[in-house]
Amino acid sequence: MLRSQFLCKYVKDKTVLDIGFLGNRKINGDYSWIFGWLQKVSKEVYGIDIDKNKIEELRKKGYNVYYDDANNLNEILKLNKKFDVIFLGDVICYVHNLLNLFLKLDKILKKNGYLIITLHNPVSLWTIYYNLFKGKEMMLDTVGTYTPSDIKNLISTIFGNKYTIKKTKFFINDENFNEISFFSKIIFKIYPRLRPNFGIVFQKKWRW
Repeated sequence: MLRSQFLCKYVKDKTVLDIGFLGNRKINGDYSWIFGWLQKVSKEVYGIDIDKNKIEELRKKGYNVYYDDANNLNEILKLNKKFDVIFLGDVICYVHNLLNLFLKLDKILKKNGYLIITLHNPVSLWTIYYNLFKGKEMMLDTVGTYTPSDIKNLISTIFGNKYTIKKTKFFINDENFNEISFFSKIIFKIYPRLRPNFGIVFQKKWRW
């Protein structure tokens, strides 16, 4: 499974906030692969990131993007706008205060809306390979690493029963697929939990 396949059902024709949209992999030097894809399938897409120069360039081109930090969300909160979907793609491992982040996101997510979190899988085949044969850990610049259970427990601790879990999947990021060896693809097909990324979809209850 690819990340776009994991996301498609939930973001199609929706108003989406993509937090940390620039990512590490650019297309034409403008934005990450997934942000470009969201522009095509969603009704409306907003993005925030911390590269001020790139944000200014993209705003001049007409994109709804803002210079903002996931640790505070000051600019996006000023819009007084609610979203159908909030997407955090490989972001929360860089956030120092997750309680503060999720409480703020809850305010701008519509009832029945989706909170989608994707992250690097800390027990993926790639992570195991790096630890065993390279003698170093991946993602050394992150605040922490999280498993699917960690994320589910975190959301449950903060919100109780306010959010339900709609989907949990292990997948491969689209932009990385062509770089994966044939052997790795076979392993990932047989053992999905060894895939390099995972995602969880939470839905906010409309009666809450």
